[in-house]
Amino acid sequence: MAARKIAIMGAGGYIGRNLRRVASELYGEVEVAVLSRDDIIPFYFGDAAADRGPRRDDNEDLWAAVDIIRGSDALVNLAGSGRQSAMSQFSDSIETPASIAAFLCRHAGIPRIVYLSGLGASARSPVAYLASKYRAEISVGRSGLDYVIFRPSYVVGRGDHLVSYVLSCAGGTGVRPGSADVYECYAKMQPVHVDDAAAAILWGALEAPPARMTLDLVGPDRVPFYDYMSMVSRICRVPLNPITMEQAYAQALGDPEHAAFGVDDLGIITGGYTANPRRLVRATGISPRSVVSILEAGRLP
Repeated sequence: MAARKIAIMGAGGYIGRNLRRVASELYGEVEVAVLSRDDIIPFYFGDAAADRGPRRDDNEDLWAAVDIIRGSDALVNLAGSGRQSAMSQFSDSIETPASIAAFLCRHAGIPRIVYLSGLGASARSPVAYLASKYRAEISVGRSGLDYVIFRPSYVVGRGDHLVSYVLSCAGGTGVRPGSADVYECYAKMQPVHVDDAAAAILWGALEAPPARMTLDLVGPDRVPFYDYMSMVSRICRVPLNPITMEQAYAQALGDPEHAAFGVDDLGIITGGYTANPRRLVRATGISPRSVVSILEAGRLP
């Protein structure tokens, strides 16, 4: 069997770090070509950023990046989470990397893009992060390449953002939009374990048939965000100190580097986006585990 190879943009993030581990566990010898931020920074400038490729002799840095990933079965684009603030928008951190990924694939001869979008992404989403993710999906679709787009809910597991936040604070912060009744009705999440998310992404990169498909990447539980944070805080033995949604938004916009949650997180929390995992299970053969059951058993996922 020929050696497998995948390229990853955004490998330094939480999912990227775990993706490399799960690739080794599930597939053994898989070569992983990582494009660092320094590798793709040149693409933000000049013709490449506008998706008009330079000639071979125009910029050696650009072609060095193409050479790194040449021969890959797929490019996994995990770049583009970003945090919106009063001074910056999502377009540069989400939509530009999607265009760069398509550019790289075409010039490196890579037939497929696997893109991580966001649950609830749509053209009419009131959440700027999800609207930007949808525009990035359109960019991927226009590339002319095969693609698998995943729309994940919160990806959780050891060392994830939510657990790390609770552990790092004298008292974790839970967001509550004023009324418990309102929160129970609308602010649901479907956490998916990072190992299951990584397995699905690898399926998209290495096993999915030639196709163009979009799959919701969600776990089986529909749990209010506040309840989830309460379970985490109990296991971590750290008290949870709720703040209002207004306070959380003020922190996210005014001091995004130190805020508990970004504007994107808060939009997802209040949006309460959920989906049926059956299509994911049918397509990939992966049955996501119940993160809530793990927490109820007194363990972190």
